[in-house]
Amino acid sequence: FLGLSSFGLLFVVFYFTHLEVSPVTGRSKLLLLGKEQFRLLSELEYEAYMEEFKNDMLTEKDARYLAVK
Repeated sequence: FLGLSSFGLLFVVFYFTHLEVSPVTGRSKLLLLGKEQFRLLSELEYEAYMEEFKNDMLTEKDARYLAVK
């Protein structure tokens, strides 16, 4: 019982320490990752995609690139 109540207490503390208020709507939302962790994860994903598709990228002088631009 003590272990279960300790887990519940930790969950409640985690929940209230990871809430952020949206500046647009004013509503609270739960963030599992902090802004810094999310930024780092985004950079890692970006680098992985760039490495994976580096041979499929068009140059800025390619006609197809210029047509879309």
